[in-house]
Amino acid sequence: MPEDITGEFVLQEENSSISGNNSEKSDEKKPETQKISPKNKYDIKPENKKAPHFFSSFCYYPKGVSFATQQEEEEIILLIRRDFITNVPWIFAVFGLLAIPFLIAPFFDFLFPIPLSDTTLSYLLFSYFLAVFGFIILKFSLWYFHVSFITNIRIVDVDVHGLLLRETTETRLELVEDIGYQQNGFIPSLFDYGFVHIQTAGAQQNIEFDKAPQPARIAEIIGDRIGGKEK
Repeated sequence: MPEDITGEFVLQEENSSISGNNSEKSDEKKPETQKISPKNKYDIKPENKKAPHFFSSFCYYPKGVSFATQQEEEEIILLIRRDFITNVPWIFAVFGLLAIPFLIAPFFDFLFPIPLSDTTLSYLLFSYFLAVFGFIILKFSLWYFHVSFITNIRIVDVDVHGLLLRETTETRLELVEDIGYQQNGFIPSLFDYGFVHIQTAGAQQNIEFDKAPQPARIAEIIGDRIGGKEK
């Protein structure tokens, strides 16, 4: 009996030692879990990129968009134009200009005592509406081509001051020292647009996005990208 008891005891001891060895081996096989800190929320690309529509003033990871000096490994994170609501004043001005001929038609004989032929009157109206159309093209072009890009490498700001006057400013993300935004007045606060100020290091020219939509979010996106570069 003692031998049987001893045998059972030894068997249990051997099993425990075997199980212990197995647990040690299994522990050795398991790789150490490393806690990887997640990237900032704006480093996550959307599953389906969206192509910006014709009137887009804020587009995150735009699809099918590029610019002249874009590098092969460079990807556009954000496309920015002036908030579309800033076009409302000149749009209303266009409607006023289009209504002028109809408003002055009843007083035409009083304003122009010299009689005009139908052909001359047609030429005058055609020239007037052509000038209004040119005004529309000019204003829309100044808004549409006044654009800024935030990429994974740099910030590019294209300022269009006229059809033949364009100014391009750019800086790399690692040279950005400070970002701030400003909203002045009731209308900018109501429609959520304002100025984004980007201060750069050294002799680099500072960049400003004027009348940009969602200025707080733009500043946050740039700040998170800079934070991701520093970590």
